[in-house]
Amino acid sequence: MLLEMGPLRFRLGLEVGTFKFTNYKPIGGTYSGVHATGILSFPAGPGQVRLGAGMVGKGFGFIAENSYGFAIGNSLDIRLGVRSTTAFNVTDDKSSNLGTVSWMDGILVLGVSL
Repeated sequence: MLLEMGPLRFRLGLEVGTFKFTNYKPIGGTYSGVHATGILSFPAGPGQVRLGAGMVGKGFGFIAENSYGFAIGNSLDIRLGVRSTTAFNVTDDKSSNLGTVSWMDGILVLGVSL
């Protein structure tokens, strides 16, 4: 959903996804689940910033993302960036309390206008 307030433009949205990580050392175990986060996205020059918060696994977490993109013709948009996700009070499948965990992802987005 695109919102405009004077010169400010931003989008609100919801993102749902899955994740899975295996902790090999020191105790082993797997942390996996579903995340559902509310997203606030706004342009920043040639880039785009996205901030979000919500459920990451069974607890609270947040995301921060920054990407830059360009258009090829009128039909193809390409964006590259990085994203950080942080989850609080994490417990893995072996009931080990991992505390706060964070991870980073690389992003490649291809947008096609029909």
